[in-house]
Parts: sequence; C-alpha cells; structure tokens
Amino acid sequence: MNRLNTLLILGLFSFSTIIAQTKNYKIIYRHCIQIDTNQVLRDTIGAEAILIGNNKESKYNFFKKPINTINTTNEKQVKIEDLITNKVESSGKIKMGILYDSAGNMVFHNKTNDSIFVREKMTNEYVITQEKAPQINWIITDDTKMIKSYKCIKANTHFRGRDYTAWFTTDIPIIDAPWKFYGLPGLVMDIYDAKNQVKIYVESIEYPTTERVSSFYNVGTKISLDEYFSFKNNEYKKHLKSVETMISSQEGFDKSGLDPTVKTTSALYLIEKRKD
Repeated sequence: MNRLNTLLILGLFSFSTIIAQTKNYKIIYRHCIQIDTNQVLRDTIGAEAILIGNNKESKYNFFKKPINTINTTNEKQVKIEDLITNKVESSGKIKMGILYDSAGNMVFHNKTNDSIFVREKMTNEYVITQEKAPQINWIITDDTKMIKSYKCIKANTHFRGRDYTAWFTTDIPIIDAPWKFYGLPGLVMDIYDAKNQVKIYVESIEYPTTERVSSFYNVGTKISLDEYFSFKNNEYKKHLKSVETMISSQEGFDKSGLDPTVKTTSALYLIEKRKD
C-alpha cells in the first residue's frame, strides 16, 4: 500500500471517528471505595456512577441520593450507602454533616478547552473547583484481556498519590474515562489502585444514547484548587476525630478487631490524596 493510500485511509478513519463521537454515549460504572485503610476493597461495595458524554463534553456523576448499592450477605465493612444516609452498620447514627443531595458529586469535562469543573460534598457543604484536565503520564503496555466482549489494553500510572492500573478499549469510538482519569486513547473500562482502596469498573454501555449531557450543577462554595487540598486536609482531620469519638463512645461496638494504631478514613478523601 503506497503512502497516499495509507494517508487517505487514516484520514477517512479519523473523519468517521469524529462523526461517531458526535453521538452521545452513556456508561454505567460501579464506583467502589474502601473506607477502612486497614482492609482491601470488596468490589461488591460501591455506588452506581453515570458517565454521559460526546466529543465536546461529558459529565461523570457519583455519590448522590437516591443511591443504588449492592452488598454481600455478611458484609462487615462500613458501606457507602451508610455514609450517604449518615449511619453506620451496628452502631446507630453517626453525625457526618449534610446528607448527599440529588445532584451529588460530579466531574464535568469541557473538552473544547480541556477544563474540568468538580462539585464534591465535604462535611457541611458542597465545594466547587475548576482546573485544566490533568496531564496523566500513562504507560501503555502490551497486555490485553477481554472485558464485556471488548478487547482491552492495560496501562499504568502514578497520579495524585496513588499507583493505578487501567484497562481501556479502542473497540468503541469513545475516548473518555470516569472521574479525572483522562488521557488514554479509548474508553476506560476498569481502573484500580495498587493498594486495593479504589476501583471503578464498567457495568453497562449504551452507545449511542438518546440521553443528553446535563449542565454542571453550579451550586456550592467556589474555591481554588490550592484551597481545595488545604480544605480537604482540614476536613479529613475533623472527620477522623469525629469517627474516633463515635467508636470510643459506642456501647456494644465490637472493637476486638480494631488495631488502635490504624485510622479509619472517609470515602471523601480516598481518591485524590494530594496535588501533583
């Protein structure tokens, strides 16, 4: 095949990909977080997350009311829905500030100018931040496997305090990812960290979809990215203190399996540990 024909084929492929990407897609993920850093993640614990997008914009929505949760029969971990409804299994109520609202946490990606807008619940309020989409240094490997009948390629990275492995596919004309895990040349189907604290994986794909990308819900306290990390660190300290107080004051709470040197952390703080 001569160079002119090769360029023509590549041009036609790129054009068809652009046309395909004008269609909307809807990806249902399972967004799983292990709240106790002394335990590994069970991916039956989690919340439904929805990514709706096209070639111009996308919105990833997670942790909101109402919530769809799945848990196993004899589950001993604190569940994400317990965080959302302000209660802890076997220990009554725990005061954790405001409840999640129906809009919930979201990451809105404006692909035209590569900006992202984030709305995230803290203890007593929602905060809103804006930043350029982070440049993640992905290392794409030769490893492949099948996920939901799609051939997926393995990639690794270190991002904001954690080592991640992602599996993405180019079998669908979609370039996107849950949360802020951008930069791979396909759709991220599965991503998890090396310490089994965070896992996000695809449950279903609807392409094309008639659903549209809704506007960013711009209700909350606007803060800078630098303020966000400082704010989050202070929130973590306050929350940790309240959890420790609750555990020590609960009558009948089973402390036999707790290591006093281990701190229980909140799902609010597990993904993004620090700024690059």
